Amino acid sequence: MLQQAEAAFGRERTRRWGPRTLDLDLLFFDDLVYQDPTLTVPHPGIPNRRFVLEPLFEIDPDLIHPNLHLSIRGLLERVADPCRVVRVAGPPCQDS
Repeated sequence: MLQQAEAAFGRERTRRWGPRTLDLDLLFFDDLVYQDPTLTVPHPGIPNRRFVLEPLFEIDPDLIHPNLHLSIRGLLERVADPCRVVRVAGPPCQDS
């Protein structure tokens, strides 16, 4: 379903791991731990990506990763990713 949504918004898959205009990933699904050739839940990149951990921290810093048994807070404290995450503000909402 996520790949269908990407396609509906114009994502083209030109090469694996290449640049993309839109990338939707399933990070967690409750406490599910699942792996097959096409899907791994929780997403294996979570503990290594600051750009994933920082927004998750804002949503639920105490969420526990079901494989690693660490909170998002704990993962963020340990992440080696040196990249800086910058919030981009959208336009202000207008009351109608």
